Amino acid sequence: WYGPGNILRYIAFEYGDANAQWLAEVMENSGLENGYSQWMNVMFFADDVEPEEPTLDNTLQWFQDMDHVIARSDWSGDEDMLVMKCGIPFGKNLMQLQKDGVYTGRADAGHAHPDANHISLYANGEFLIRDDGYYRKFSANHNTLLINGKGQLGEGGDWLAESIYLTENAQPHVKLAESNAVYDYIVGDATEAYSKELNLDLFERNVLWLKEEQVLLVVDNIKTSAIAELELHWFPQSKSVGISGDVYMLKTNKNVMNFYPMTDETTTAFEDILQYTATGTTTTANEKGFRQTYKGTDWQNAVAFSWNTADREAAAVTYQKGENAGEHQFCVNGKIYTINVAANTVAVTAGEL
Repeated sequence: WYGPGNILRYIAFEYGDANAQWLAEVMENSGLENGYSQWMNVMFFADDVEPEEPTLDNTLQWFQDMDHVIARSDWSGDEDMLVMKCGIPFGKNLMQLQKDGVYTGRADAGHAHPDANHISLYANGEFLIRDDGYYRKFSANHNTLLINGKGQLGEGGDWLAESIYLTENAQPHVKLAESNAVYDYIVGDATEAYSKELNLDLFERNVLWLKEEQVLLVVDNIKTSAIAELELHWFPQSKSVGISGDVYMLKTNKNVMNFYPMTDETTTAFEDILQYTATGTTTTANEKGFRQTYKGTDWQNAVAFSWNTADREAAAVTYQKGENAGEHQFCVNGKIYTINVAANTVAVTAGEL
């Protein structure tokens, strides 16, 4: 761990970035830097770049080269955070440089994971829906899709086999990411992250975050050209899970979270899921998570998460399919949110379901 101060100092030096200079200063003053890396901070320091605190005028950032979206509820210091990934492991720019013959070396994205359309959720000082950690590179370890038990391109080893994204011209991507005072809406298309042999025609994830209500709505639109065993995973950080009717209730010392499986055709269970737990070995273990399964060719799966601090109740969410194909309606606190997965649109109306 050599950073991040020296990296930020170099960004400030290379690009004249005053915000990077400010953040490096914050990192160093907070004591997060290792002492043995300080010589690089000095070597990269740009004397002519004055540190400048960034203007916090937005709560969602779409990093379009890597297609990572990072969203937060606010900048209070105690905010919730949502992260979604759906991109080429080494980015669009490097893929184009490879195609044009400008760069002929390795993409060197071995630390990346086969996790297109994976999301993580953080609130009140802890993860609610977690990332996998420093494990072997398998899609099964992430909050995303398996087809007939198989995950995404490049999986299976200690390092991601990133070159297959070039040979297959595979370009999973974020289609849109928009933010307003009511919600954040993100759509990821991970179709090309899977081998063509799996007959996947579409895997779009529609994510709607109601920031004030602390509710996350997700509708996955999955189509295959042949009947397949389809499987979605959701790994909560807490394994303390109760159930009331169709609602799973999770609790920690800091949070409560409800998980709502909404689609009648889907089978949902909280159970052991195979985890590949160590690099450099074939070590496996089981970790409890939500496994959702469906057999067929056309699966529109709707789920909801709601959360709050441990001393309060999470918002209630109700659901019904819309009148038109591709419409999914969720009701939260007297408002109906309609996600149209065919058009990738959201409509908000007053009412109850």
